[in-house]
Amino acid sequence: MGYFSTNYVSLRFPISDGRPPGFRSAQLAAIHAVSSHLFNSRQPAIVTMPTGSGKTTVLMAVAFVLRAERVLILTPSRLVREQIAENFGALVDLKKIEALPLDLASPKVFATEGTIGSDDAWEDLRQYDVVVATVPSVSPRDGAIPAPPAGLFALVLVDVAHHAPARTWSRLLELLGDAKQVLFTATPFRRDEKEIKGKFVFTYDLKRAYQDRVFGDITFQPVERRGALSIDIAIATATEAKFRADRANGLEHLVMVRADTLTRAKELKDVYERNTRLRLAFVNGQHSLAHVKRIITKLKGNELDGIVCVNMFGEGFNLPN
Repeated sequence: MGYFSTNYVSLRFPISDGRPPGFRSAQLAAIHAVSSHLFNSRQPAIVTMPTGSGKTTVLMAVAFVLRAERVLILTPSRLVREQIAENFGALVDLKKIEALPLDLASPKVFATEGTIGSDDAWEDLRQYDVVVATVPSVSPRDGAIPAPPAGLFALVLVDVAHHAPARTWSRLLELLGDAKQVLFTATPFRRDEKEIKGKFVFTYDLKRAYQDRVFGDITFQPVERRGALSIDIAIATATEAKFRADRANGLEHLVMVRADTLTRAKELKDVYERNTRLRLAFVNGQHSLAHVKRIITKLKGNELDGIVCVNMFGEGFNLPN
């Protein structure tokens, strides 16, 4: 038997009742909805949950509940790939909520770094229980990536599934059609109105999550430009004041300054350097994964107050501070 079949008996379903440890009610509902749907159907199951409400915990638990022989997890970015591989490799989320015993041996997890460039490379993955990949690293392309062999994966879990209608994603999912598929998303509607193929089996909307106290309170703070100061400077100084106040109140908050373009991000980095004493690192999609991971380590170690970023630390990325 595979890892998840063998260790399914170790999985417990404690309920948090608003206080950890344990599953939140919505997480349990999502797990059981997926299991119920796939009992009767081969149609992909779609789960909609807001960012921060515990999708990754559900994703991990589903592998145990379905007792999957081998799992492929598709992620939108290298950074999310690394986070999920690390989490799954140590079963962090499930052990933290006491759904699994702390001494349970971990599954064998492989995170793709390059492309799966040959049939032998696909076959080598049979030694692992979980494969975590970005779509470009495994989506078949003529002369570069062959199609995965039939039956290699029993379960495909798609993180940030609103990308699924894209050609590279949809073609890969079609080729993996013999596997059970569960698609997780916080934003089920695309701007181009393309449909995510599958059946919506569970929806947990943002309003309900807020009512359930999944999120803290959101406070709107207006900023007014004074005199000749630019609005950027006004926002920067207000940000620093709020950050200092939060830290003084014992809140371990971090600052995120996010821009749409590289040029704009560099402008804002200069604004914050000239007008505040905030320790902000600059991160963009051209930086190596190793560089980004070093920045995250510094953020967690209180060596930085935050970041200025472009299209990084976005969808699927988890750093609550």
